[in-house]
Amino acid sequence: MTKTMPENSRKKQAGGRFQPGQSGNPAGRPKGSPNTLTRIMQVKLAGRADEILDRAISLAAAGNIHALKLLVPRLLPEIREQPLPLLELPPVSSVEDLPAFADAVLDAVREGIIAPATAGQLMDAAKLKTAAASQAKIARECHGLDLADIPL
Repeated sequence: MTKTMPENSRKKQAGGRFQPGQSGNPAGRPKGSPNTLTRIMQVKLAGRADEILDRAISLAAAGNIHALKLLVPRLLPEIREQPLPLLELPPVSSVEDLPAFADAVLDAVREGIIAPATAGQLMDAAKLKTAAASQAKIARECHGLDLADIPL
């Protein structure tokens, strides 16, 4: 047996309960604010932070793999971006310059000077530059044309 929604309930829910962008309780807890339990735990841990950290370090030093997994990422965070080392790359001003540029970038990867991901970013930047240069050239060439002379 299937339940059917009462007629008055269906009308109320047809347009949704709240207007877009408006919550049901605008005076409620702000997004991102910690809840009460989180605040209580932070206060309790704050008083014993040194003791807990010392214990985690001693466990990691004794070879406890879980303590190591907890501490190592915090001691040696992942390096997301690094400054680009000084590279001798040929200038890129047109599509014809891309093969020489690509060879220089691949040589830098092969020699361990840059990471493959950085090489991909350099190639993307070079391709964008050549695309922009091509579009600028086309725009300059079209600027002098009288469009009334072109049959459609």
